[in-house]
Amino acid sequence: MKTIALFVLLLVGSAAFGQQPPVAGAWLPVHAKWQQAPADINPKLVTASTSVLYFQPDGKLVVIGCIVNREPGRYTTISAGDGQTVAAGDWHEDHGRIVARSHVVFRTVPHVGEKLPGPWIEDVLVLKGGMLLLKGVRYQRVPELDKSAAEMIPQPATAHP
Repeated sequence: MKTIALFVLLLVGSAAFGQQPPVAGAWLPVHAKWQQAPADINPKLVTASTSVLYFQPDGKLVVIGCIVNREPGRYTTISAGDGQTVAAGDWHEDHGRIVARSHVVFRTVPHVGEKLPGPWIEDVLVLKGGMLLLKGVRYQRVPELDKSAAEMIPQPATAHP
């Protein structure tokens, strides 16, 4: 009986896993340039100025230009205290490729004269060997970034009475 219950649990789990698109979640460049924080700040902290790709299962996409903080073995997160650029858009699979479309909707520090949202940009990504390839840059899936990346999703403006 226990064997049957375990088998059913594994089947349900794998079916649920199979429904999740293969790119859903946060992705970070494989070769992000990590820099050691000053020892008096945190001797274990490393940071990288990079871009995080965040694919939502519903076809929405956010590309976040940000600082990522990492303390190996403890956490990896987008720094909330540093500047960000957020591009929002959508994505879909097309013959084994990921077609992504986005435009800049927010900058912590705006560019003089820039009007947001910016123009639409379309990119084609390839998923190969568990990595995403975008413009010659390989990205790896980093589940630890999911929560902080999801917090960067632009929310619709609420009307004030």
